[in-house]
Amino acid sequence: MKFQLAIYICLLLLASAVARCPSQKNVIYCQICFIFSQFVLDHMTWELADAIEYGINQCLSFGFIYSGSCQLIIRNNGERIYNGVHNGDALNKVCDFVC
Repeated sequence: MKFQLAIYICLLLLASAVARCPSQKNVIYCQICFIFSQFVLDHMTWELADAIEYGINQCLSFGFIYSGSCQLIIRNNGERIYNGVHNGDALNKVCDFVC
């Protein structure tokens, strides 16, 4: 239930972010960022490396549309997202760089 609520919140946050994305690729990157940032928020006690590994698997579980981009976005930007969440930044601020 907690995870379903998290996804619902992510989709609501994406509603405004998606309108600003100039291409389909950026929409996917934006969604991945929100998925990973919510994952980090739900697992605040985890170390960065664990959050990245499990976050990639979580992202991949959403299906083929993300499969080519999950590792790219999370490996390249995971530390930035992780630190933003741990600094208390709002999720839409954490993902501004990609949305």
